[in-house]
Amino acid sequence: MIPIKTTITVASDGKATIELPLNVLPGGHKVLLVIDEQSLSDRPVVDYNSTWDQLEQLIDKSIVDTGIENMAS
Repeated sequence: MIPIKTTITVASDGKATIELPLNVLPGGHKVLLVIDEQSLSDRPVVDYNSTWDQLEQLIDKSIVDTGIENMAS
């Protein structure tokens, strides 16, 4: 078994398009498909780059000089 987490596109005729990694051999395969009931278009768009930048800014603001050179020792 090859676990694959991906996004598919479903057309109005019910046909789905999916891209698979190259290590999936051509031919017939048994597949278990689980569809999230909420489509991606119904979900709020999250700008992960912006969120990551905000986290880095928060970390920078939270730095405290303890005077200890190596906290791990």
